[in-house]
Amino acid sequence: LTHGKKGYEGVWEEVEEAAVRAQALKDALLRALDEDTEAFNRVMAAMRLPKKTDEQKAAREAAMQEATRAATRIPYGICESALASFDAIETMAAVGNENSISDAGVAAHCARTAVHGAALNVRINLPGIEDEAFVREMREGVERMTAEADRRLEGVLKRVEEVLAKQGVSGTG
Repeated sequence: LTHGKKGYEGVWEEVEEAAVRAQALKDALLRALDEDTEAFNRVMAAMRLPKKTDEQKAAREAAMQEATRAATRIPYGICESALASFDAIETMAAVGNENSISDAGVAAHCARTAVHGAALNVRINLPGIEDEAFVREMREGVERMTAEADRRLEGVLKRVEEVLAKQGVSGTG
């Protein structure tokens, strides 16, 4: 509704760049879905390893640790990608067609939800990981990203409400 539309010529390039970035993030997130399934399957396979001897127990535990770390990195990456999607959303909220401002608000809510949802998937894995530095890095990272997603959502919604008020629509919802 913005690119190629009369009256928005000055932002066509900026909007096109935002669309390209958003498409790349969408593709990465779709790949991450498959990677997440594969990582979960590796965790389950590690759990099924034999544990009769001390050597088997040690091998099983090492496999579970590595598989769980890998299964944690994937939703962490999803957090990063979902957070990065705010760049395109903020661009569209700032310069996009005001008749589609609600789309920017919906997209911002979706991005925030994706960040928080992926953060939950990171956090659920942390108690089973023995590498304290890794656990700390993951925990601090998702705390930072969820806080930033909240802040950026509020910024987009502020812009949405400004445009709606200008159009004579007030209130929240």
